[in-house]
Amino acid sequence: MTDVHRPRTSQPPPHPLRHGESTYTAANVLPAWDHPPLPHLGTHESTRTGELIAAAGLEPTSVHTSLLTRAIATARLAQAAAHCADAPLHRSWRLKGRHCGALQGHYKDLIRQEFGAELVEEWRRSYRARPPELRNDPNLTDPKYAHVPLALLPHAESLRDVLARILP
Repeated sequence: MTDVHRPRTSQPPPHPLRHGESTYTAANVLPAWDHPPLPHLGTHESTRTGELIAAAGLEPTSVHTSLLTRAIATARLAQAAAHCADAPLHRSWRLKGRHCGALQGHYKDLIRQEFGAELVEEWRRSYRARPPELRNDPNLTDPKYAHVPLALLPHAESLRDVLARILP
């Protein structure tokens, strides 16, 4: 959540809100650009975050989220609990997490077994290295992306690629 009107205090500025735990996260699966729902814990985390925002006296005037179902659900739950449901919700494909390419939807342990922990760690932490591409990602043909030129939609991303996507 951004654009927050804060009471004048010496508190540090707020941090971005990450979506609540998804069913993929709970199962140790890389979600990337898939749309797993929020289970009970994710719903609770999202609502609790909104309660903490309200308790801190923060008043969000706008909310920014990706197009991911779990991110939108998190934002709506937090908004409701923070009593700021009227704040406009802005969605952008650029705010999605890193596209994990062919690794998305797979168990993290099995990915390490198949490719080796060292290579997987390089994909995760290196600025330039990206995992194998997912050429026929059904998520990229979602009507939500119809306005985005195909050349901009990734098939896998490095940290550098994510930065280039998010900055505009």
